[in-house]
Amino acid sequence: MKKILSIAVLAGLLLNFAAAQSNPALVEAFQRNFTRGSLSAKIEVLQDSLNYPETDWSSLYLLSLDFVTRNISILLNDNLARELTNLTIRLIRLSGEEGASGRPPGGNPAEALWSLFNVYGDISIQQEILSTLAVIAHREPRILENLNRWAEGRNNLYRAGQPVNLDLLGEAFVTLGKIGDESSFPILFAASTIAYPQEVKQKAEDALRQVVAEDYRQMVGAILQNSPLPEKIAVLDYVAGESKIPEGDKAWIARRALQTGLVLSPQSTEEQSRIFEFQNRAAILLTSYPAPEGANDLVRHFDTLLLAIDRGLAPAGYLINAIEALGRSGAREAAERLTLYLELVNLYTENGQTVDPGVVMAVIHSLSLLGDRISFDYLLYVRYLSYPEEIKEAAREALDNLKRD
Repeated sequence: MKKILSIAVLAGLLLNFAAAQSNPALVEAFQRNFTRGSLSAKIEVLQDSLNYPETDWSSLYLLSLDFVTRNISILLNDNLARELTNLTIRLIRLSGEEGASGRPPGGNPAEALWSLFNVYGDISIQQEILSTLAVIAHREPRILENLNRWAEGRNNLYRAGQPVNLDLLGEAFVTLGKIGDESSFPILFAASTIAYPQEVKQKAEDALRQVVAEDYRQMVGAILQNSPLPEKIAVLDYVAGESKIPEGDKAWIARRALQTGLVLSPQSTEEQSRIFEFQNRAAILLTSYPAPEGANDLVRHFDTLLLAIDRGLAPAGYLINAIEALGRSGAREAAERLTLYLELVNLYTENGQTVDPGVVMAVIHSLSLLGDRISFDYLLYVRYLSYPEEIKEAAREALDNLKRD
C-alpha cells in the first residue's frame, strides 16, 4: 500500500511539474497583470515570476522588453523604469542560461537588446545587456557583426586619444570572448596590442584565448591585410608562440606575411625600418616552418635587404636570418641565389675587401642544408682563399655533404 502511495505521490509531483512548465493560464494571467499594472506593479509581477521556477516565463520577459523598447523615449530618466529595464535584462539572461540552446525558449530578443544598448546611456544597463548577449547571441551573426564593429570603433577612438568608457569596453571584450567567434579575432588582437590599462588589456587577452578558430589562415590573414603595421608585426609573434596553430598554417601565414611586407610602401624612413622588421619576423618564422613554394619571395627579400643594409636602413643581422630561411626552404631557387652570392663574396675576399664572417658562415651552412651541387665549385674555392679556418672547415663539411648526395 505504501509503495502504491509513493508511486501516486511521485506521479502527482510529475504532473504538477509538467503543468507548471506548460501552464499557459498562469503565464497569461501574469501577462495581463503586467500589461495593466503601473511601473512598480510591473516590477512586482516580474519578481513574482521567480516563485515559479519550473514555468517558462520567457514570453513574459519578452513582453516586458517590448514595453521598455517601445516607451524608451519617456522612460529614459525614470528610476522605476531603469529598475524595470535592469530586471528584465537579467531575467532574459537567466532564461537564456536555462535554455539548452542558450536562447530564451520564447524567442531571441538579441536585436531588441542591441537597439536598447545603443539608445540607453546608463552604463550599468549597457553592461547588463552585454552580459546577456554573451549568453543569447551565439548564433546571431548580425548582433556579432554590430558588437565587433562597436568594439573596433572604440579601439580606434582610444588609439586617436579620444575618451572611451573602459569599463564598458572591457565588458564588451568579455562578451566577445564568451561568444568565441573567430570574426572577433582581429578586434581582440588589436586590443591586446593597444596601450590600454592592464585590466582592460587582460580582458582582451583572455577573450582572445577563448576564440574558437576554424581557419587560422583566414583569421591571421585578415590582420596581415587590414591592420596597422605594429599589429602585423605583433601577430607573427602570436603565431610563433601559439601551439594550437598547425605547422602548415604557420608556414602559410609566414609566407603571406613576407609577401605583404614586400609590397608595403613606406611613408618615412622610420616606417621603412618597421617594414624590414616585419619581413625579418616572417623570415624567422619561415626558418622554423619552411614553405618551399615561398622561396622566390625569400629571394626578393634577400635582394632587398642587401640594398637596405648598404644604405643603413636595416641591421646586418636581418641578412643572416634571410640566408637561414633560404637554407631551410629546400628550394632550387634558394640554392641558385645563395651560390651567386657566395661567388660574389669569394670575389670580394680575393680582392682583399672585408666581408662579414657571420654572413659567410650562414651562406655555407645554408648551401650545405640545401645540398644542391650547383654550389660545389664555389664552396671548393672557399678553401683557397684567405678566410678564417672555421669558415674553410665549414666549407669542407658542406662539400662532404654534397659528395654524399
